[in-house]
Amino acid sequence: RAYKDKMTDGSGAGGYLGKGLKKYAFKGYTRCSDFAIFQSIFDIENDGYNTVRLKGDLHCLVLADYFLDIFHKRASHYGIILPKMCFNIKGAFLGVIDDYNVPDAPLPGVTDTRSMIYKTFLATPLLQLPSTPRELHFTDKDGIGNDETELSQALNAFTHATLVDSNEMVLVADLQGRWIGASDKGLTAIYCFQQQHKCNKICMGLGLAPYATATQSQPAFLQSILN
Repeated sequence: RAYKDKMTDGSGAGGYLGKGLKKYAFKGYTRCSDFAIFQSIFDIENDGYNTVRLKGDLHCLVLADYFLDIFHKRASHYGIILPKMCFNIKGAFLGVIDDYNVPDAPLPGVTDTRSMIYKTFLATPLLQLPSTPRELHFTDKDGIGNDETELSQALNAFTHATLVDSNEMVLVADLQGRWIGASDKGLTAIYCFQQQHKCNKICMGLGLAPYATATQSQPAFLQSILN
């Protein structure tokens, strides 16, 4: 409780873990493990909008994890050893609190001690991080990244492979920095990636053709996986 009072000083006390542009996170528990609990940062929204946002986040996690599994199968087929890569999806769930009347927001200047401001929440396994973790950005909002490290190369190849394996329909990127409006630029972002991406040694090793000559046909090994 009272974790929201810690949202500005970064102390991590009161169960508060952190916040982004549109969501905050605090610590939660089940009988089995610890979780990070996410809700919309705007308590002026209704629960329906909060639910739509969280469902979208969970859907993106599931979709990205699906394509990552195909990426690992592709690497195994071609004998490519990849660095450890995973999404924090195993054990994640969307929850709804039954018979819960959300308390009204307190008056200005009064401590906000509400534990939940919506009935719906997204829970993901709590990652054990250093006390002062350092964020690493491997790709930008358009999916374009650098090839400075082995992990960077693998992530760039993963973005390339996902676009190919989805028949040019899915681009895995870090959609950040948009305060209002849709962050997903759709085909515009896909075309931008195709024009700017430069294949690295992992792309080549995985049989991914440069976009100048790439086609939308699925390789035979992928068809066997999906069928």
